[in-house]
Amino acid sequence: MIIPPYLKSGNTIALIAPSRFVESENIDAFKIWAESQNWNVLESPNLYSRENQFAGSQSLRIEDISWALNHSKIKAVFACRGGYGSMPLLESLKTINFTKNPKWWIGFSDVTALHFLFQKQGLSSIHGPMPFQFNKGDNISIENFNHLSLTLQGKKSIIHKVTLNDGFNLRDFSGELWGGNLSIVFAMLSANIFPDFTNKIIFLEDLDEYYYHIDRMIVALKLRGVFEQCKGILIGSMIDMHDNAIPFGKTTTEIVLDAAKDYNVPIIFNVPCGHGPKNIALKMGMNCTFDGSILFQD
Repeated sequence: MIIPPYLKSGNTIALIAPSRFVESENIDAFKIWAESQNWNVLESPNLYSRENQFAGSQSLRIEDISWALNHSKIKAVFACRGGYGSMPLLESLKTINFTKNPKWWIGFSDVTALHFLFQKQGLSSIHGPMPFQFNKGDNISIENFNHLSLTLQGKKSIIHKVTLNDGFNLRDFSGELWGGNLSIVFAMLSANIFPDFTNKIIFLEDLDEYYYHIDRMIVALKLRGVFEQCKGILIGSMIDMHDNAIPFGKTTTEIVLDAAKDYNVPIIFNVPCGHGPKNIALKMGMNCTFDGSILFQD
């Protein structure tokens, strides 16, 4: 796995919008914070474009991704927000070699589709908070971004202090971390860049889904062999779930346990990453370790 150079004081970062459109007032607070980290901030040429719900046409969004990749001074690229729009870009982006000029690509939610592409090419990237979220201005959001800053500087990252209530089949494990938003991971099953999860750790998070939707997606991963292959399962925030008038009868935790119970795979729940208030940065494609009490990345 290719690890991009970690950021140093005075480096340049870029802001792009590969999915939903963004407006300047959505990211002004983040730019101030980024400058306080002594990073120079560049906006992609088409950052504020808009076509319906998207940040401009597919061609404009691909143009901005290519601009960020080929810009010699840019060391990290932040997707400003999620929404929907990254997956339709993959057909064009898969012909681009992102390892020729390695840099950090940061985002989560819909950006999961891009993480799969980067990791398929052997490039590590970061599942973490996006500029749009910094406008919340609360202490937890600030903590998320400060943790992201340390991660981008190459500092050891403690992801979660695990309690017995957080785990199932707990034992020490270590492996390459893949995954992201469950809905996007599920959608990627049909793509030829879906990975082999043998000896890897899978991370999943989601929001605003019906329980039976969650069950459908988790069962699909089971049928693909993911839970049989992997060394560990990390479940992040699963929030704002819905039920039908006739209850589905299982929580998200019970859905995961039911699907994975036959494989004796360690599972850690309540990992503070995803759409919940806490969104700790994860280095995708890099080694993740659980040592009996701490989940961390070097």
